[in-house]
Amino acid sequence: QKLKILKKRSSLFISNTMEENNNNNISEGDENLLFWSNLYENSERYDNLHELTRDFALENDTLTIKERNYLSLAYRNIIVSKRISFLTVRSLYEKGSNDLPINIRELHKNYIIKIKLEIIEICNEYINIL
Repeated sequence: QKLKILKKRSSLFISNTMEENNNNNISEGDENLLFWSNLYENSERYDNLHELTRDFALENDTLTIKERNYLSLAYRNIIVSKRISFLTVRSLYEKGSNDLPINIRELHKNYIIKIKLEIIEICNEYINIL
């Protein structure tokens, strides 16, 4: 029963998206971007949305408002996710680092640095796109 409902919703979503895109004279490549972006956003797959919009933006000189919005959405959510990870790991390190052996503290500290570098890399990536 639930599967039938999901199939019906997804087919309605696809047909509505296609119809909306056809009315706006959107090319097939843009149509695919909008379809997948919408799907990734609704399923909260921001890593996939980030990769998709980044690659699309690098391949195209100009972006429509909708494409820029998806790029912004992907960037914002991927950074928020990484930032929460960073704050959580750093907080755990600050609370319990004195009780841990030195080698474990170093691993923990290195992991904090790794997350920080990932954030910096993503930010630099988007600055270069813009």
